[in-house]
Amino acid sequence: MKLFLILLLGLLPILAQAEELPWIGVSFKPLRTEDRRLTPLEPDVGLRVSGVVANGPLAKAGGKNGDLWWKFDDQILLNMRQMVGLLREKKVGEEVEVQFFRGGDLMKFKLLLGFRQPPQVGPVSSLVKNRNIERPRRLAKREQVARLRTEEKQLLSLEAEGKQWRFQVREDNVVILSALVNTDDLSEKLPRKWIGAFLILKQTLQRRQVEGDVSSEEKIRFAPRETKGDSNG
Repeated sequence: MKLFLILLLGLLPILAQAEELPWIGVSFKPLRTEDRRLTPLEPDVGLRVSGVVANGPLAKAGGKNGDLWWKFDDQILLNMRQMVGLLREKKVGEEVEVQFFRGGDLMKFKLLLGFRQPPQVGPVSSLVKNRNIERPRRLAKREQVARLRTEEKQLLSLEAEGKQWRFQVREDNVVILSALVNTDDLSEKLPRKWIGAFLILKQTLQRRQVEGDVSSEEKIRFAPRETKGDSNG
């Protein structure tokens, strides 16, 4: 038994490293019609950078919002699902070349793949300090989030942030879409195929607020409807 524990402890760093997924600190959206007017990209080719994480790998490489990615290590980019697959073939610490358009000019840079740091959680005592522990329901409401899975095993989630909503799509534990939206700008912020999922999750959260249910998992399936020109996977 003691020998087994020693072997297990020795393997933990290796197992942890094997589970690391490369991270570049970026969110994408499909290219818009006006984006294509500035580039020679063919229809259904390319991804537009819609968010860059501060101090993330992409920010350090010089990537910016609005960049139109064309190639990732000589692979022409077609959609976000393909991008996730390309990332899974790489390793943390590996360097790749990205070719992109900015202001109509073709450019490129070297990108060092990193990994997402786990959130730092303090001891329980610091979390409950100066709080009324007899009223845990108030804390639970802050963490309230509705989730559902698509038939393609993507995990969708919606969480209220003030008067707006944070909608995310994850595939293989990688965020492939993250958008802060209002109900009046859905068509601008979300690809059309995800609007139905957003409305389902929003209704679920509102029902829980009325019923006082703070559970986090929705037992329904959702099949996104593909629409022409939607390049998100």
